[in-house]
Amino acid sequence: MYEARRKRTGRGVCLLLLLGVTAYVLFTCILQREKEKGVWIGAVGDIMVHTGQLTDAWDASTETFDFTPAFSEIKTLLTAQDLMVGNLETTCSGPGAVPADVLIHGYTGYPAFNTPDAIATALKESGFDLLGVANNHALDGGEQGWKRTVSVLQEAGLKTAGDTPCTYCTVQGLRIAVLAATAGTNGKVPPEGFPLLQENVALLQRIRDAKTQADLVVVLLHDGVEYESAPTDALVRWTDACIAAGCDVVFVSHAHVPGPVALRKVQGRQGLVLYGLGNFISAQSDIAGLPEQAAYGLLASVYVAPEGAITQLRLYPTCCTRGAQAYQAQLMREEAGLAWFKETVLQQQQYTYQSAEGCFVIDLLKKEE
Repeated sequence: MYEARRKRTGRGVCLLLLLGVTAYVLFTCILQREKEKGVWIGAVGDIMVHTGQLTDAWDASTETFDFTPAFSEIKTLLTAQDLMVGNLETTCSGPGAVPADVLIHGYTGYPAFNTPDAIATALKESGFDLLGVANNHALDGGEQGWKRTVSVLQEAGLKTAGDTPCTYCTVQGLRIAVLAATAGTNGKVPPEGFPLLQENVALLQRIRDAKTQADLVVVLLHDGVEYESAPTDALVRWTDACIAAGCDVVFVSHAHVPGPVALRKVQGRQGLVLYGLGNFISAQSDIAGLPEQAAYGLLASVYVAPEGAITQLRLYPTCCTRGAQAYQAQLMREEAGLAWFKETVLQQQQYTYQSAEGCFVIDLLKKEE
């Protein structure tokens, strides 16, 4: 009986060891797959809230604002990104904090933006992870309004860039640094530490410092000429300087229309630049005198390999139209609009692209033709 019990015990130990080894192998395989997965970084341009959008978002039955319908058509794509970034070109300064001739329950659109806090919740629930808060409308509510905006976003679970020298995110084991800067503040005197693009020495040093701490450095620049797709010479110099300092990807906003894409080589370094992401959500399409492309946007999805190399870019043309519920951001489907993207955004792209479902795919490892 003793021998039989010992044999059963031995078999039990062997079984436990086998289960342990199997579990270890499976766990190692899972970790390896996660390590090999890489990261998709998504970015869109200007997120604006005009008077018409405020009116649409107001629910008289509950006396509250709800902006979630604005993003419902594109939420699936936003949430599919491992890190989703946008430029918030409005403020959450608080009801009545920004005076205007027309107020919608205490809030206002252009020329001085002040949006209800509900926009932060809607953006978070729709898939955004990080928002830039350095642009020419960031101080529409003054310094206090800017600081309140940052607090509202962070309380909603969103990270912010532009309110600190650098924001760090760790995604799939990849450490990503995000910085933001703007060319101007519409004449408002910026508070100390506000990231003006003109302070190039400070910005470039911050990029250098970030590169020593991160696998990938992303810069959100707010600059350019409104309604002009082509980047100015000054903007090209700025983006090149960022790349030379250590930046890997530059997302540009402000022109309100999409611009071209380029893979730049500067002083031995290579960086990806999207010179204009256009408008993601706004009511500018209904403003007289503005080009129809003011309703166009670009959702750029950048694939970063586990070791930090940028290997693929997916460009999703978007448009903002007023649907039954509200102004909504959605994928571009119209042939005329897609043709404009090909002629404007991709015309001078040095890498060939392929059309896929809803997007243009660019293999950044493929040799130039």
